[in-house]
Amino acid sequence: MAVVILYTVDDKDTLCGWYKFKSSYILFPTLKMSWKGSMAYCQLLGARLIETDTKQKDKFVRSIAKTIPGIFHVWTAGSDVKKEGKWVWMNSGLPIRTYENWQPGQPDNNSGNDLEAHCLALAPWFGYAWTDLACSFRGAAVCEISGV
Repeated sequence: MAVVILYTVDDKDTLCGWYKFKSSYILFPTLKMSWKGSMAYCQLLGARLIETDTKQKDKFVRSIAKTIPGIFHVWTAGSDVKKEGKWVWMNSGLPIRTYENWQPGQPDNNSGNDLEAHCLALAPWFGYAWTDLACSFRGAAVCEISGV
């Protein structure tokens, strides 16, 4: 188990680059890594890859992601890797259905050309709406620590 020490800098809404959202803190590291690498990276920090499971959280993540230079797309914990077309949040195991923000026409397995497009990303070319991408693509993680 990883131990993460957070301390206040000069802004009460950020802790060492972590953005406060309700009772959570969210980090946008700009390292580019696969979806699986992003899951592991967040775990090393004692966090989890984010589940953008509410409109408010999704809007918050999109608003921050748009401001960070060098971010191409960002990974969430959503995936249909276990069963094609059955999207779930991999951390909680909950199906993705109470809130969705798919770009129209998504998910589409990369226009039907990529049977490996099993991972949910927020993509700038869609205004950070949801899309499915190949899990091996290199993007940025969005890590969340809850209840801090």
